[in-house]
Amino acid sequence: MALLKGKKLMWAKLSGMGEKKYGSELTQWSLNAVVSDQESRKWVKAGYAQKERFQEIDGDEATCIFLKRDTHYKSGDEKTAPRVVDMYGMDVDPSTIGNGTVANIQYNVREWEFEGRKGKSPELLAVQIVELVEYKSGGGGMSNEFEFMTKEGDTSFDDDVDFGDDEFE
Repeated sequence: MALLKGKKLMWAKLSGMGEKKYGSELTQWSLNAVVSDQESRKWVKAGYAQKERFQEIDGDEATCIFLKRDTHYKSGDEKTAPRVVDMYGMDVDPSTIGNGTVANIQYNVREWEFEGRKGKSPELLAVQIVELVEYKSGGGGMSNEFEFMTKEGDTSFDDDVDFGDDEFE
């Protein structure tokens, strides 16, 4: 097992049955950990990622690594969620983790082989919260965004716009 110490978490999705994987119906628990440029390069060189990842945080570009754990084995059986604890080993509700939380991250590296290809994949095991930044819902949602896209009080479409049938194929 390996440990990343004192990393800032972004987009931690560790509660419930996780989130859907990109372009799939399968689910996973995941997080982004902000790391130094040197740590990011080592992560790629070790084969844990194909390329360095960057994320904008408060207007600045930061390097980060992505850690995940599938919610199910290939057999379909459920896996246990990554454990989330405080500094004293007491369980923490994963849904309270907000962007900027500082944590120690435990992971395991497993080797894989598929259709003649081989690789290594880090699997998220546990998170120990060092400094919790509580998640707060922004509220509002998509319905408010349309107010900024229309003229004051006007929510109708421009009659001159042609949404021809072939434009959305």
